[in-house]
Amino acid sequence: MYNFLNNEANRTLKFIEILHRQDDWITLSKIAEELDCSDKILRSDIKKINIDFSPFMIISSPNGVLLEYPHTINIEYIYSKTLRTSIEYQIIEHLFLNPGITITELSEILYTSEPGLRRKIKALSRQTEESGFNIEIIDSHCNLVGEEAQVRHFLVYYFFEFVYYEVAQ
Repeated sequence: MYNFLNNEANRTLKFIEILHRQDDWITLSKIAEELDCSDKILRSDIKKINIDFSPFMIISSPNGVLLEYPHTINIEYIYSKTLRTSIEYQIIEHLFLNPGITITELSEILYTSEPGLRRKIKALSRQTEESGFNIEIIDSHCNLVGEEAQVRHFLVYYFFEFVYYEVAQ
C-alpha cells in the first residue's frame, strides 16, 4: 500500500503503525530516527493525526507519546482512512471507474489544479509501471493502460483495503 502514497501520507501511516505496535510510551526522537525525520515534523504530524484520524489520538507526556483508541477499532481503520484521503489512490480509482476522463474533469473532482494534477499523474505513472500498468494522457484524456490482470489485481487489493473498515463494523 505504501508504493503510491506521497511522502507525508507514507510517513504518517508508518508513524501510526510504530505507535500501534507499542504498549508503552516511546520518545519522539526514537520515532524520528526510525522515520528519518525531525521531532518538529512529528509534532506537526501529531496535530494532523489527532484531527484526521479520530478516534485514534496521540497523547504526549514527558515520557514520550502513546496512541490511544477504542478497542473496538483496529489498525485497518487507519489504512482505509489513508487510502480515502490519498490523492494518488483517488486518481487511480477515478481512472478505473471513469475511463477516458479528462484532466479538466478529474481536476474538478479532486479540487486540484490541472498542472498540479498532470505532475502528480506523471510521477504516479512512473510508480505504477512496477505494478504492470501506468497512466496515459492523450489529448487531455486519462486512462490506465497495461496488463488488465495487473490493474484488476491492484484494484481488488485497493478496494478491499478501502472498504474493509466500513464492512468490518
